[in-house]
Amino acid sequence: MVSSRVLPKEEKWAEKNVLLYIHGYNTSMSKALGKGFSLQTLLDRIADKRFEVVTLIWPCTADPQNAEQQVRALKYWNDQDAADMSGPVFGRLLSRFVFRQAHLPANAEACQMRIHMLAHSMGNRVLMNVLNAWGNSIGGGGVPLLCRNIFLTGADIPNTALERGQPGYAITLAARKVIVYHASDDRKLEESIVANTFRDGFRGAIEMTARLGDYGPESLRKTRDNVHAIDCDQFNEQFDTKTEGGKSRSVGHSYFLTDSEEAEENPSVAWKAYYQVKGAISPSLYHMAATMLTDRVAEIGTKRKLKLSPDYVFAPRQPVPPVATAQPSAAAGATNPVAHASPPG
Repeated sequence: MVSSRVLPKEEKWAEKNVLLYIHGYNTSMSKALGKGFSLQTLLDRIADKRFEVVTLIWPCTADPQNAEQQVRALKYWNDQDAADMSGPVFGRLLSRFVFRQAHLPANAEACQMRIHMLAHSMGNRVLMNVLNAWGNSIGGGGVPLLCRNIFLTGADIPNTALERGQPGYAITLAARKVIVYHASDDRKLEESIVANTFRDGFRGAIEMTARLGDYGPESLRKTRDNVHAIDCDQFNEQFDTKTEGGKSRSVGHSYFLTDSEEAEENPSVAWKAYYQVKGAISPSLYHMAATMLTDRVAEIGTKRKLKLSPDYVFAPRQPVPPVATAQPSAAAGATNPVAHASPPG
């Protein structure tokens, strides 16, 4: 289902950067909302009243970390199937917005919001399927320019996905800039390579496919010029550690929030158990904020690559640059917004 509150009156957010957040696999609804609200709070700390975060929820399995490896692999594959089926559902939402923008009343103005998208982990697979589902069913094989920026972090899709002729190529057409945050010591993506190798083996095509969130694009030269690679090796483990049984271990996968895993001790609502706003803000989130507010990829060089420093901080000058008049469009959410996709039954 798609919430009827997903498309509000656009003038409400006309002066803001709207960030559509697609969570990764192994994420309950409460956890997805907790991360979405965490993003909102942290971005407000960087630049108050300049951002609105919309959490797009797709159905996946919340897998206990102590589950047997083979059970975790099966649930991972189930989440892949759910990510594939969520594509057409969110594609319908996209079609509603594009249709609405194409048939505005004569005296109405087009959407002036700055639209951005953040996809984490398997959420990148969801995004890829959304754009392809829309393009194949409605767009005649193409996709509209929807976003200023699309941020791909810990992307659990092949490292060739953004190349021409590959399923993720549509992502590069949907945004002015595509920024890939990657880390070679991402423990979750190491597990992903193994899980995908076994699944491909069952299908008769064994291939150890590196993931986009591991080393970034296999070859930037084979991608469009709007794709940029940000190396987060220097801080990803610091900003994603898990404590179990009194022991701390580095995961290095969800490194876009803070360096503290502390949340609400006695949450009044379920999502607050995942409200992660204590500690230092991740350099990658600072970099996203800088890119959204300045309308350029922060600190990037001519080779479209950057090794992001663990000390990177962005403090916007006041006033923040005004919103430009020419603006690509996308669907946005309402107060405490959520779009919830359920695959067709």
